[in-house]
Amino acid sequence: MRWLRLSLLLLALAPPSAQAAGYVFVKLTSPQQLVFSELTGPPAMNEAGQAAFIGKDAQGVPGVYLYSIGAVYLVVSANGPFADFGNSALDPAVPSIDSLGNVGFWARLDSGEQGFYRGNATSVTTIVETPGPLGAFDALGNPDAWLDDAGVLAFWAVASGGEQGIYTGDGGAPLPLYLGAPASPDFSELGPDPALSSGGNAAFLALSPLLGAGLFTGPGAPTAASFVSAYGACSPPPPLAINASGVLAHPSLATSCFDQAILAGAVIADAATSPYASFDVVALNDNGVAAYLAERDAGGEALVRSDDPGGVIIQTGDPLFGSTVTDIDFGRQGFDDARRVSIRYVLADGREGIARGTPTKCDNDVDDDGDGLVDFGADPGCSSVADTTETSAVQCDNSVDDDGDTRTDWRPDGSGDLDCSSVYDTSEFGTPPPPACGIGPELLALALLAAAGRRRSG
Repeated sequence: MRWLRLSLLLLALAPPSAQAAGYVFVKLTSPQQLVFSELTGPPAMNEAGQAAFIGKDAQGVPGVYLYSIGAVYLVVSANGPFADFGNSALDPAVPSIDSLGNVGFWARLDSGEQGFYRGNATSVTTIVETPGPLGAFDALGNPDAWLDDAGVLAFWAVASGGEQGIYTGDGGAPLPLYLGAPASPDFSELGPDPALSSGGNAAFLALSPLLGAGLFTGPGAPTAASFVSAYGACSPPPPLAINASGVLAHPSLATSCFDQAILAGAVIADAATSPYASFDVVALNDNGVAAYLAERDAGGEALVRSDDPGGVIIQTGDPLFGSTVTDIDFGRQGFDDARRVSIRYVLADGREGIARGTPTKCDNDVDDDGDGLVDFGADPGCSSVADTTETSAVQCDNSVDDDGDTRTDWRPDGSGDLDCSSVYDTSEFGTPPPPACGIGPELLALALLAAAGRRRSG
């Protein structure tokens, strides 16, 4: 079913910003756009920087929202036929967002039925809904949605025959990827909240009669799912993330649940050797870089990047938007290829909101000024990770054509100013040329005087 809706709430041309560590954060929600009485769970974000989140408006009505290019849109609210969207503080249902800004979400209807849906600012499409051959989507808790880049949604369900399964759907008939008994001997049980790569590989928890409980991945039957690692029946189940290449990221899920952050099967952070007691969520981008939300030994939370484990993106106690961070919520689809993060934050003054953090030019793994040197520690234009530019005041590193010859700064490929020997060179004007060859001004003056004397004597 489809409901046409267009609800542009307000355009924020210049969202307020604040800086934390090597990131600059901007508000995606603010009182100037819309007053929320509550925001539930973390947001999801796509490569365009659009974000999806669930919240309640000023009247306490739940809704699914989309942030896009400075504006907040209402995708759908609980003003019929929907009743709620998993608005639970203890077990929030988390939405998803694809590359085109379509939002995937689970909802319960006024009729008591439930389903998964995909929507945007103009319409909502049913992916799967009860009554029907599939149901019990919330039997293992409020379910999270996962959309791949093409808008295909992966979900867990129980079929009419009683077997559990991992399915995908895009508005047509749902496609079963892997099924449990009695439909298939491969699995006796399957876990909730699967993840799906844009290449079609699903990641899911399951109980195999042969291999036991574990993390599995695969494109669906008839291809057998691959066993990735053992699963120790953690409660709640650790959230799973997968990128376009099929690389997996998740908190540890063996006997010691949540005490490690795992990326591509390798431990990237361990409670035994780090200042963190546990790891709640691990997200990753298509470049294979992960970001994880960790509980600190000293209390509070920290959001950390795998390629810079010593550098915290943001943590409780940091200043933000004129106050101090007291709580951070981060989801498995909250980290993009540009290393941006999307979070739900709570501040000491009681404000909460959704924000997007962008790494500064001295902490983004990009050679922003073209000098062949990248970020703080290598580029002399960076005084710290919080520096917002890789350029400096030195003429051969300031992005200015100081001598007017149409060539600027030092460049490793020789395309820069030819008078710059390195980024440390202080002048684009080069060495002044030596005096021109000739008889010299003094001799020229004497010659002129001698000629004048000859004319008088003649």
